[in-house]
Amino acid sequence: MGRVDREIKAMIDSGDPISVADFKGLQANVNLLDAELVLPTLMGIMAQVPVPPGSPMAQALDVLATWDYSAHTGIAEGWDAGDDPLMASEPDEDEMRNSAAATVWAMWRSMLVQNTIYATLTAYGLGEQLPPQSLAYNAFKHHLENYPTAGGVGASGINFFSLGLAETVVGSLQMALDRLASDEFAPAFANSTDVMDYAWGKLHRIVFNHTLNSDPFDVPNGGGFMDLAADLPGLARQGGYQAVDASSHSSTADSLNGFMFGSGPSRRFVADMGPISVDAQEAIAGGQSGVFFSPNYSSQLPLWLVNDYHDMALGAGDAMDVSVTMTTFGPAQ
Repeated sequence: MGRVDREIKAMIDSGDPISVADFKGLQANVNLLDAELVLPTLMGIMAQVPVPPGSPMAQALDVLATWDYSAHTGIAEGWDAGDDPLMASEPDEDEMRNSAAATVWAMWRSMLVQNTIYATLTAYGLGEQLPPQSLAYNAFKHHLENYPTAGGVGASGINFFSLGLAETVVGSLQMALDRLASDEFAPAFANSTDVMDYAWGKLHRIVFNHTLNSDPFDVPNGGGFMDLAADLPGLARQGGYQAVDASSHSSTADSLNGFMFGSGPSRRFVADMGPISVDAQEAIAGGQSGVFFSPNYSSQLPLWLVNDYHDMALGAGDAMDVSVTMTTFGPAQ
């Protein structure tokens, strides 16, 4: 909601007419507002800490310093807004840097919440009553923002930054980088300590589960789509935590498949309601047919994956004009 509010206000303030293209762009927005609000504070803290030049931590801070808060896949196999739905395209250097920054941020955020809210409550014997991840992240943000006056101490009198602010922030970033280079993440990053190898799309993946919940009906590996890799199920897709282009995951995810998501817009739709006619465009996350062997089982999914649309057929005349096949049902003779 915060990102949508900011984008629509900017459209209005520009004084230009708001167009269908503007709202398509808004539906495709994957700039992470939580990072925009929190990361500058963390980077200010890190600026006071000596970091060895060329180290993974220095690399991480370098990509985060130029990050535009977007969360694109950073790989040719990924599906990003604006891509050709029929042809893979290599990301440029800026996209790769932003993608690596999104990966580092996602893991750093997880470690920060775990090392403050979850670790503190667990130490007090409340490990079985931890708050939901979204509330835990909100609590972390609250204590971070109020640290100058409260010192990490909540209304309960408990200090959630008992190790110190800088120590917690630095330690959490180091833990994040250690996890990304670990054996668990080797299927994605091959134990690399080069931050530029940490493409977000290798973690942020989606599987469209069929009601029967099994291959080959799931997409992938049905519908003409394949998993990103043998140990990386799903399709690499842009997006992230609370992005407008709905693709959220847990704020405390910390495993190879923990950043996957399984839901999103069931239908993308934009319409310009003119005085005489309607310019309506849409795409659904699948196809027009639920029959597995039908060519329309997943025919609209490539459009959906790259935030593209097709014109809607409104009324019988439009439907006839764009029909591929037609079946007529009548009484038995």
